[in-house]
Amino acid sequence: GAVHLLHMDEAVGCLQVEHNGAAVAQKTLSKVLSALPSFEIEQLHACERSVASRGVGVSPEISVGLLSLTQQTQLIGESDIVIGGQS
Repeated sequence: GAVHLLHMDEAVGCLQVEHNGAAVAQKTLSKVLSALPSFEIEQLHACERSVASRGVGVSPEISVGLLSLTQQTQLIGESDIVIGGQS
């Protein structure tokens, strides 16, 4: 079945255009996206409220769906696996 990755809270920071992984000794999400299919992760999502409240400008290099709380609940209810990225 489908596997989804859902970024919430502070985890949405890695989606920023100006995210500098080297500055925090981490890989940027855009650099690891090519590996997601090897982990059978089919779609990347982010909490719409978390993105808006933190003023995150999502990088155009990253294909991410912004989800409302209702949509997140629906995704979790309908999916086989949802991996939550939180900080």
